[in-house]
Amino acid sequence: MKASLNRLGGPLTVLAFLAIAFAAAYPMQVNGFNQNAHYALVRALDQGTPQIDRTRHEIGELGTNDVSIDDGHVYSNKAPGLALATLPAFEVVEATGMRTTGDPTRVIWALHLWSIVVPFLVLLLLLRDRVERIEPGLGTIVAITAGLGTLLLPFSTLFFAHVPTAVLGFAAFTVLWRERERQPRLALVLAGGILAGLAVTTAYELVLLGVVLGLYSISRGDVIRRGLSYAAGALLGVVPLGLYNLWAFGSLTHVSYENNQTGGTSDQLRGSIGFGISTPDLRVIHDLLFSVWGLLTLTPVLACGVAGGVLLLLRRRFRAEAAVCLGVVTVYFLWASSLGEGLSPFGGLGPPRYLVTMLPFATLGLAVAFRAFPVTTLALAALSCFQMAVQTMTNPLAAYDGDWWARLRAKQFSQTAASIVGVTGWYTITLLAVAVLVAGVAAALSVRHVRGPRWDMLAAAGALGLWVVIALRAQNPAGDALGRDYVVALVALLGVFAFAAAYLLGELPPRARRVRAAPS
Repeated sequence: MKASLNRLGGPLTVLAFLAIAFAAAYPMQVNGFNQNAHYALVRALDQGTPQIDRTRHEIGELGTNDVSIDDGHVYSNKAPGLALATLPAFEVVEATGMRTTGDPTRVIWALHLWSIVVPFLVLLLLLRDRVERIEPGLGTIVAITAGLGTLLLPFSTLFFAHVPTAVLGFAAFTVLWRERERQPRLALVLAGGILAGLAVTTAYELVLLGVVLGLYSISRGDVIRRGLSYAAGALLGVVPLGLYNLWAFGSLTHVSYENNQTGGTSDQLRGSIGFGISTPDLRVIHDLLFSVWGLLTLTPVLACGVAGGVLLLLRRRFRAEAAVCLGVVTVYFLWASSLGEGLSPFGGLGPPRYLVTMLPFATLGLAVAFRAFPVTTLALAALSCFQMAVQTMTNPLAAYDGDWWARLRAKQFSQTAASIVGVTGWYTITLLAVAVLVAGVAAALSVRHVRGPRWDMLAAAGALGLWVVIALRAQNPAGDALGRDYVVALVALLGVFAFAAAYLLGELPPRARRVRAAPS
């Protein structure tokens, strides 16, 4: 038993992962068009058809408008990967007697345990494994920071395809990375290509990641053989997509996003490069980073991840991997900022969900950040985790208005799995808060032998101050800006946290350490 725990990283790591698994599984979020579109397709596949003409009216009053129309029939405009992977779970849920028509909140929650929560945990385990290769002993805290302090947390509670595509993309990267650590094996290159292809089957924009990983796969040499192996794997991975397209539309290459009825009009889409893509817009990049929905406003710890990625680039051993991570972040930012008129780079109202795919790549650099400037990274990680936890607790689909703090004070929380046994009071959400706290504390306690430079305390104070400026200036085109009271109170609390972290890590100046060591 002890040996098994050691292989998993020790009891603190096991506790942290159990707690974060509970945090992802426990909320029962309200449904929306995106989730309902995936669910309508699951039901249609169960009935033996790719068309949702019938099933879109079987999933409650809201239904879905995330559809495309072809030859007079209605289809989900989503790639079929998530629905295909969920179909076995749906069969099990139906066999248990759970009601699958009408309000889909409960059944979607049950399906997401298999299709979203399990991939979420796999992703964090893969991230921990890769971090341990870079900085042994920091895998758990990096994985838990990524799981609690980025958009991975709220989207692990929603029936969106972003978490499954993130795990498929990062798994492809992991397989190719492992292949580079040993003697060349074309079978592993093929496997990496298959995973990249399956990611495209689950979300079309993953073709961008597939290109980056394809370049990575051939960078080791023997370009022709390795390139052919990767391409063959990628083609195998998109076979389910091609067969679905042939079944639904009579063409291997006709995807469900064609004739899309959400986003831009047909005229707007014809004026773009393709599927709403135009040229990058600096204003959009600014909003993706610094608006109320921006990544650096919501999850500033990502700045530490990117900085750590740059530092990792200086290490000869991991230079190629750091280049992949920074390249993926750059490519996805440019792509999101290139979505043309009528299409939202944020994927609708709310945070930039199209960027969820890049998050494991953006957080890999936290391995270096936690070693190089631990207090700064801890402070921004705590800030990010708090905001993601609050949004998850107060319905992440409503977070576009910037009023998650007001909902927290008003006790307007998401429904939870406790409702299955008839417990529905606001206090049920406290279990989620406890799980987040346990996961974070256990991950922090798992860290050993971290000592940063003396300037780290000043850097932490400066980073928190810079975040205050960003948060107070952040604009929200669809709701309120973040309140001054919220920003100031939160950063003051985190300033105390940063000081406490410095105290525990031994980062205080010599005089303070002598005072700490003096007898009372």
